[in-house]
Amino acid sequence: SSSVMQGNNNTVRYINHDGDPRWMSMINDGGSGYTFWQFRLADNEKAMAVSGNQGRGGLGLAGAKEKLLALVAGTCDDVTSVIQAIREEDIFERSIVGRYPLKTWLSGSNGRLVLVGDAAHGMHPTLAQGANQGFISAAAIVDMLDKYRGDYRAALANFERYRKPRADLVQAFASVMGILQATGQQLLSPDEMSDMMGWVLRNEDTESAPASVVDFLRKFDPCDHTGVSKLW
Repeated sequence: SSSVMQGNNNTVRYINHDGDPRWMSMINDGGSGYTFWQFRLADNEKAMAVSGNQGRGGLGLAGAKEKLLALVAGTCDDVTSVIQAIREEDIFERSIVGRYPLKTWLSGSNGRLVLVGDAAHGMHPTLAQGANQGFISAAAIVDMLDKYRGDYRAALANFERYRKPRADLVQAFASVMGILQATGQQLLSPDEMSDMMGWVLRNEDTESAPASVVDFLRKFDPCDHTGVSKLW
């Protein structure tokens, strides 16, 4: 099946293949004569077999083009044409893996260094929250450094105390949505997903995340599901 989304004078085509293996492809005009193309393979075992780097990703991996063409053979002429047209050295394999929240963002016993952004809370791209959460953390750390001026240890400790619980929830929710995208497995109800997404986007300090979702995410293991790589 395929669908077309129109916006910003650009057409994005989504192609979903529900056979074995299940895959999804997105094709759109990247501008300046370039075409942006993405191919997502839902079956983790087959994805690892196609991988040119044991699932760790990379650019221009040997054999990637031939393996992709074999996967889509006889399914969709448009996807086949795109793969045939691209040079193998321009194919970038992106690895999407399960991530657990870090125990702490602070360094050692003195707390002089702190992680922010993807280093602190790298997450599945389905929610498009990687950069957003990084911006929120950057603003929060500036506020804490200003509030605890002259005492950077207190500033960093309070930054982690404020940001980490929220970022951990967003990171776990991103994995839930990534599993839904990759395998079709729905771990939360539509209302729960909608309520949680609203909480993420509003980012209100005084608003708590939906209680039922929080309860689920605290017990959720992103690596205990098919379609998720357990490399990390």
